[in-house]
Formats: sequence, structure tokens, C-alpha cells
Amino acid sequence: MTRSIAHIEYPDRYFDAVKARIIANAQKTWRKNNPDHAEIEAFLTLGRSEENRRVVYENNFVGSLAKAFDTYGKLTENQCRAVLKSIAMREERIAKWKQAVEEQKARSEFMGVVSEKAEATLTVEKVITVEATKFSYYDRANQEVYLMRDEKGNRIVLKTKSWVLVPFDAEKDQNHTSWTETKKDGKEYRMMRNGDVIKAKSVIKAHSESRGEKQTIIQRLKIVALESFTEHRDISEDEE
Repeated sequence: MTRSIAHIEYPDRYFDAVKARIIANAQKTWRKNNPDHAEIEAFLTLGRSEENRRVVYENNFVGSLAKAFDTYGKLTENQCRAVLKSIAMREERIAKWKQAVEEQKARSEFMGVVSEKAEATLTVEKVITVEATKFSYYDRANQEVYLMRDEKGNRIVLKTKSWVLVPFDAEKDQNHTSWTETKKDGKEYRMMRNGDVIKAKSVIKAHSESRGEKQTIIQRLKIVALESFTEHRDISEDEE
């Protein structure tokens, strides 16, 4: 005998609730039969996010599995094996990265002598915007921190309230979307960003350590040449 739903005031909500209950029961059964469920579900969180109270899935392997789990309340045996394999590979990459970081810390050196000039080829790894004290009404309330490496892999840090500009080549750097500036020499310049490799002169401001790694703080940076750049990414996209 089929039960009538004519008496249901909000049928759409009713069926959504029924579907949610079915999925919840399926997940409960799946968890009971899978001792690795907690590890798998933690991995699936990398494939989904929330925007405007709606779940958004990443357009990749993890996102597709997260969507399947949320839709059906379970993953197949093959899918579970694939996730566990991905977790193992990810943990291996993280372990290698941590080892490389520790090795870099152990062999890190200071560049130059404090208060003296230095010249080096530097690779920009990260650009961070942080809050800074304002000393006047027209002063900026933040500053850029440029994290760089020299030819030997040593950490070089520049903190400045002035944007560092490098020569802009519109033909080679076609995907650059940030602003450019034309200087008195008639050439265009853009903000220095991740992946830029510059030959530059500077003055050594200080030597310090950060998380066990020696780092050299520089000031009065003067770019001699932009030797190369990699990805076409704006500084605004590099949040850390």
C-alpha cells in the first residue's frame, strides 16, 4: 500500500530530510565496516569547502571522492584503497620536505657583513603583506616582507613599505594582471612577485635566526637586473 504524501506541507523539505537520513545511515554503516574511516574522512576535507552556506567541491581527485561520499554516504573498496595510497604518498612527500628543511637549516649561512654592501642573485620565494606602524598621515599602515634565497640557498629577508619594482616585459609576461608603472626612463615596471630571480645590490642590516635557520636582513635594495621569472602570479594571490 502506497502512502499518500498529500498531507505533507513541505514535500521538498520532507524528501531532503529523508535523503539526508538515508545518507547518514549509509555513512554509519560504512564507518562501522572501515577501520580507516577517520583518516579517509580527514583526507576528504581537502576536497570540499563552504561558500555562502553551500558546499563547493574541488575540481580534482579529492573533490570527486568527497562529493561521492556526501552523495552516497560511502566509498567503494577501490576508492578507499586509492585514498589510503594518496595519504601515504602525501605523508612521504611531507616527510621528505621536512627533512630537506632541516638539512637547509643545518647548512644555512649568513650573507655578507652587517652594515656593508652586498651583491647577489636572489630568488623570491614568498611575498607577505603585514601590518606596520604609521609614522604620519600619509604613511602606509602595512609593509611587504620579501622572503628570498641566494645562490647557496640561504634565507634573505627584505622588509619595506615601498613596493619593489622590476622591469616589465609585456611580450613575455602576457598573463600579468596587476598594475604597471612607467618611470622617467620610459620603461615599464611591475611589482616583484614570487618566482622572480633578480640580480641585486643591498646593504646588510642584520643577521638573525628564524626557527633555527640563519637569515640575513637586507635594506636599500637596488635591482640590477630581472634575470628570470616563473609563474604569472600577482602578489595579491600569494597569501601565506
